[in-house]
Amino acid sequence: GSKPGQNHFKLGISRVQAYYEYSQARLVEGFSTEPYFYELPGGNVQFRTGTGGVPTKGSHYPRSELRELDQQGNLIAWDGRKGTHWMDLIVRATHLPAKRPWCCLLQIHGPDSDLTRLQIEGKDLDSLKLVCRNTPPGSDEEITQVVKTEYHLNEWIYPRYEVIDGKGTLWLNGLKVREFPANLSGLYFKAPCYCQANLSNGGVDYASVEVLAHSLRHGHPGWASNEARVTSIPVGAGGGPGSTPVPPSVPPKAQRVIMVIRHAEKPTDADSHVLSETG
Repeated sequence: GSKPGQNHFKLGISRVQAYYEYSQARLVEGFSTEPYFYELPGGNVQFRTGTGGVPTKGSHYPRSELRELDQQGNLIAWDGRKGTHWMDLIVRATHLPAKRPWCCLLQIHGPDSDLTRLQIEGKDLDSLKLVCRNTPPGSDEEITQVVKTEYHLNEWIYPRYEVIDGKGTLWLNGLKVREFPANLSGLYFKAPCYCQANLSNGGVDYASVEVLAHSLRHGHPGWASNEARVTSIPVGAGGGPGSTPVPPSVPPKAQRVIMVIRHAEKPTDADSHVLSETG
């Protein structure tokens, strides 16, 4: 729909049997599947994928990830050269593969590959950092920038991507940390758990990400939204086990993902098909 307070996504989950997709209609009905995608006590939502999960076509890594749609529920592909496009969320990683603790939390994908990714990366669980990777339009060179030198498991962060008339910006906890060119069409947002490890380099393990209830939002020109930046993140944002989240100041009419999960269901053959999109 096009009313304020509505987001538009489908869900993709890498399982050991296959890669499954779940439509926006299924999410609205209350689809959940523990431990891959389900509501935690208090309303936050967990996204989880194992290193042995089947990746999408063109990718080497598993995911439990939302891919944005347009207001009619179709695949969206917006033009970064025109208008204002944005997505943000409050998120934390609760588990990462010990051998390769890498996970993409938020990305802008292009027609052929990703334009930019915000990732947790580290040699081990004691040396984690937040990294922005982007490949400028028309280039094959990936540019890497560390945007937070230390990250800890269970640390809440507030990332936000904006694209305004061909200029991209990554905000982190309210601060501008990266600018990049985004002057191309065919773009779309994805979040929050795209594990960057598989059985070959990460062993048997998993990545798990938690999204604060109602904090995930996105918007485009013409969408009904009372959009404003989140002005606070949960207490305990400095990280460490046992951090207690406090609801952020999210406008009442802000876009938010439908995360009211009422019952658990097993995937069916009708739910399964491999994405034709890359990554």
